[in-house]
Amino acid sequence: MDYLRCAAGRCRGAGRRPLSGTDPATISLPLAFAAGAVIASLADTLMPEAFEHGGPAVALSTAAGFVLSFVLSLA
Repeated sequence: MDYLRCAAGRCRGAGRRPLSGTDPATISLPLAFAAGAVIASLADTLMPEAFEHGGPAVALSTAAGFVLSFVLSLA
């Protein structure tokens, strides 16, 4: 476990240095790609199981969560 923690710290440090002074418009592309990967992972693995157990309420609450996060990101 310590090896994983050490590797994560090194990766974080290695990524922070070259990208620390970049323009927000430049960094938005990799961040959008990462966010899309997280959403795709959730849609592929977690959402079908949640819908199987929770039914349509899960779909509505998921959509409401995405809308709320979008509205909060505009503020």
